[in-house]
Amino acid sequence: MKNLKWAACLGIVVAALGTAAPAVAAQSQDLQATTVTVTSSRPTASTGSEVTFRAAITPNLIAPNTHITGTVTWTITGSDASTVSCGRSTTVVKNSGSVFCRVNRAVLQSAASPYTVTASYSGDANFASDVGTFSQTIGIQQPSLMIRLPVGPSNGGPSTVTATVSGGAGTPLLTGNVIFSISSNTSTGCTNGTAVPHSAAKSIALGSNGSNANVATCQLPAGWITVPSATPDRRHPSTRWTITATFEGNGNFQSVFEKARRGSLR
Repeated sequence: MKNLKWAACLGIVVAALGTAAPAVAAQSQDLQATTVTVTSSRPTASTGSEVTFRAAITPNLIAPNTHITGTVTWTITGSDASTVSCGRSTTVVKNSGSVFCRVNRAVLQSAASPYTVTASYSGDANFASDVGTFSQTIGIQQPSLMIRLPVGPSNGGPSTVTATVSGGAGTPLLTGNVIFSISSNTSTGCTNGTAVPHSAAKSIALGSNGSNANVATCQLPAGWITVPSATPDRRHPSTRWTITATFEGNGNFQSVFEKARRGSLR
């Protein structure tokens, strides 16, 4: 009888253990599935634009009052494997289930487009983890070009011409060359920042000659333009001159052609 009682007790314990194991497994599978959706404030942005990405996690509530928690990790990778950081962001998930990542101006580039934006939700004790992605396209930008003559042309004297290339918020990303073409009755062309008679036009890199990063400067030496002496047939001689600058463009900015300054000397 005693053996039968011990066997019966043992059977009850085994049965209890056998039913407890599935209950634990079921509990671990009761997490609420989630979906992370990433959107962009400017799906058609251009080089240098400020863009804000938002990640919405749904659902964010298990009725009646179990709100979502956890964190989101942001990863932004360009097509060239470069990475971008959020200038400002939220990572802690609160009741709304929404977080954001703002990328500052002069960061995103057409040359690295498209960017893959990934928001990885950690999950919590009630909500399962998930990952959302967005492909951000950054278009090439049309810059502007301005020619200035800090030292204007004079008869036989030196002068200076600068070309300033601007691209809005993307200006800090500007690189490349400006082609100067300088012509008068006595010289044409610009080589390594100096006008040389009868030479072809040459490229000068933005930021060279110690100028600002988006400025190319060409120093024109004395004699680049002269006015002929008066003659009985031509009592008031003059010489025409033309300065033309062309920005060649790059992977982030389009080219800008033939911005010119013209004049004459007497």
